[in-house]
Amino acid sequence: MCCSPGLGKGGTRSLWPSGQWEIWPHSPKAAHSLRAVKGRTELTKEELEAVVGGLSSGFGWDLTWNELTVERVWMTPRAGNRFALMNARDGADQIVIKHLGARTGGQAGLDPARPSTLAARMDDLADLLEKRCPLEAHSPKSLGWLEEPPVVAAIFIEGTELAKVLRQPDHPSWESPAVIRSWMKSAGAALAVFHDYGPTGSRSEADAIADLARTLSRYGLSPGRKASLLDYATGPGVLVPRFRDFASSNLLGQPDGRVVVLDPPVDLELAARHRDIANFLFNVQRNLAGFNPAARHAPDPARGKPVRHDFLAGYESQSGFEVEAGRGGALLAMYESVLALAMARRIAAGHPGYKPGFRLRWDAVRWGTKVGLSCRAKVIRELRNNS
Repeated sequence: MCCSPGLGKGGTRSLWPSGQWEIWPHSPKAAHSLRAVKGRTELTKEELEAVVGGLSSGFGWDLTWNELTVERVWMTPRAGNRFALMNARDGADQIVIKHLGARTGGQAGLDPARPSTLAARMDDLADLLEKRCPLEAHSPKSLGWLEEPPVVAAIFIEGTELAKVLRQPDHPSWESPAVIRSWMKSAGAALAVFHDYGPTGSRSEADAIADLARTLSRYGLSPGRKASLLDYATGPGVLVPRFRDFASSNLLGQPDGRVVVLDPPVDLELAARHRDIANFLFNVQRNLAGFNPAARHAPDPARGKPVRHDFLAGYESQSGFEVEAGRGGALLAMYESVLALAMARRIAAGHPGYKPGFRLRWDAVRWGTKVGLSCRAKVIRELRNNS
């Protein structure tokens, strides 16, 4: 559940007394993103009024449409999700309405999430973090849901999107290094809690190992090295519930050093814990290097090492699992290499997310290739040292 209006992602809109929406895009890219949503518009007054009525009757809300004002609506074009931030006139908590898009579910290609399932996953994640790491992280609980239209409501939680901090070397948050360190350690602790205590779903360990075997086969390792990593993956504590989209864009930093974790996974499965960790670390590295379509500032990759160290420190402190010990370092590097090389291929092929005009396109291809090959060399080195 995204509880922070994505300002700058797709523009914002304000509701005029006449009931007409007016668009205020923050950049030409934002305006293009809005046009890219085929046949979709932001939530209208009529839609919101119907949603509030449905939630009031289904979940006993004591708020009516006349007691609410719409502060902002926005959308996330890629996922197709539409949002509205509403204020109660009595000064109560702000409410976020999320209208689920066709790609909501954690990854492209998955079936759309049922609102009841997403609401249940939100509540599970909130309860888990509250029980296991309340000083590091928390997550919003649902206030209600509707299957038709597909909607989930939650209390709005203010925070600083970590992705925006990483993309902007001059972001004010960098002036407080202790807060940045705390956010990264808290993020690591939150992911560790999900890995160690989260729901596993119906996927078996055999399925997870088979998936890893296919990845290793495509990666081109020798049979001996492939067998070594598969043997490590079957060891104690390696296979865990997969979060999927644990990324800086789904984390909000708060002034007290905690993070708010958004968008819990809907489709549950097992995977090596290194897969989620690599996804987050590569996401951080790419944003810091400036090779993200949303980046608008000069890169500062030098911050990557301390940020990586703090995240892993928070993770290992919470879980007690040494991520890079033994062959773990090779498995982590393998996943990072796969992500980097895939990014380079997508950009080189003109992926829609990286159209001409994307800053330093071919520099991004070279950067992704360099990172991928560097991580691949680390895989070989780690396996040789721990054979």
